[in-house]
Amino acid sequence: MNKLPKRFKERWIKALLSGKYKQGRGYLYEPTTECYCALGVAGDVLGVPKTQLSYTCTLDNFLLTKEPIPGQLMHTGLGSIANKIATFNDQKYRSFRWIAYYIKRYL
Repeated sequence: MNKLPKRFKERWIKALLSGKYKQGRGYLYEPTTECYCALGVAGDVLGVPKTQLSYTCTLDNFLLTKEPIPGQLMHTGLGSIANKIATFNDQKYRSFRWIAYYIKRYL
């Protein structure tokens, strides 16, 4: 498994643990509820506009969506692990704290 760039990884973990983001499922960012999935938090950390983060990111739809995940996320090394993070967030209902620990330990 690829390692994430250190600076990005640290900023993403800090954001996940900050309490600033309300966790949601099914979208990188859902504007009506202002909820993020863990990948959406990564996008916000990178400065991706919220309009680009409102793409579907559930595992079932992630590879089938007509709207690709924003390129800024793919260039961080997330490409190979995005489905795993989406699964943790959307299907296994892991908390941002749990996901942050996973990122710190394994990525």
